[in-house]
Amino acid sequence: QHHFIRRVLGQITFKPADPAWAGHTFDGWYTSKDGDSAYDFNAAVLGNLTLYAHWTVNTYAVTFNSNGGTGEMPAQTFTHGTSQTLSQNKFTREGYDFLGWATSSTATEAVYADKQSINVDKAITLFAVWKIKSYTVSFDSNGGTAVDPQKVDHNGKATQPSAPTRSGYKFEGWFADTACTQPYDFDAAGCGYVGFFMTDTRASVESDIYGLTGGFLFLGVFLGIVF
Repeated sequence: QHHFIRRVLGQITFKPADPAWAGHTFDGWYTSKDGDSAYDFNAAVLGNLTLYAHWTVNTYAVTFNSNGGTGEMPAQTFTHGTSQTLSQNKFTREGYDFLGWATSSTATEAVYADKQSINVDKAITLFAVWKIKSYTVSFDSNGGTAVDPQKVDHNGKATQPSAPTRSGYKFEGWFADTACTQPYDFDAAGCGYVGFFMTDTRASVESDIYGLTGGFLFLGVFLGIVF
């Protein structure tokens, strides 16, 4: 885009107000479209004259805020009117999943996805949006009545359920090991560690160990036989 003005022979040209163009910075009046010299408005006009406005397209900084996470990400430079891809997220936060980016630190939903292509028209700060992980706590009543599983947030606490029953047995509590030597502490925060299924006292302890890959915590019950 070029603006131009004309003045007649022998007069001094008065500098007009700077023009405006969204997303651009006005650099001044020049005697050619492609550069040349900036025009001196104190010089007398000695012939037909056309002056051209020169512009620089604006650039904007996009900065990234971990919003409770850890790590570092350098700012990106975006050019006005040009779609660019956001840098891949480098932040992490223990116990949370990264959802994307938002322009508010309190946002619960992402406005932009990771590596999304966007346009910006001003400098902005993007805040990481996090969602806390949740884990399923399952209870193996070991032949007793069924106990419903629970959903527990990262570092949250499972609620001790009502004791299951089993005819001819006495409920001894919930344990976190196959030998039934480690009573589970329901006041302890859970982070989705490995859990076990356990047998009762009448059977040999031959339970499989289940590793956690999807956020499941299994608790077993110790049942003492009643005579």
